[in-house]
Amino acid sequence: MAGRGVNKPMRWQEYRKKLLKDPEFRREYEALEPEFQLACKLIRVRLEAEMTQAELARAVGTKQPSIARIESGTQNVKLATLKKIARALGCEVRIELVRKPTTRASASASRAARRRGVPSEAPAAVYRIAAKRVPARKRVVGARRTRTSD
Repeated sequence: MAGRGVNKPMRWQEYRKKLLKDPEFRREYEALEPEFQLACKLIRVRLEAEMTQAELARAVGTKQPSIARIESGTQNVKLATLKKIARALGCEVRIELVRKPTTRASASASRAARRRGVPSEAPAAVYRIAAKRVPARKRVVGARRTRTSD
């Protein structure tokens, strides 16, 4: 009887699985997917460049806490800021619109939109962010372009 009533620690994966059973939570979780993909990509590229948040902040012209908020996925980042970060990391930003898979609900919404005169080619907006390494000779440090020998 000694162990009854004591909460056993739960692993994040188990807890997330439990939370995702709730349809409302699942919708919100999936709605934030692009923001978290971007945050993970920024962290990965920064670490590959062997830069700290403070070093990246100096190269971008901001403070370290700002980079931390962007990497946490809790701050909406402006495209201009994202371009500065990408440039400092030797990358470029690509934004791509991709059609969502059709479900019964979205199919009926599409039919209703066509009845209202909205063209069927109107894509559903899903953002995909990609960072692509730029050749070293185009790498930017701070606000000025520098040449490196390859």
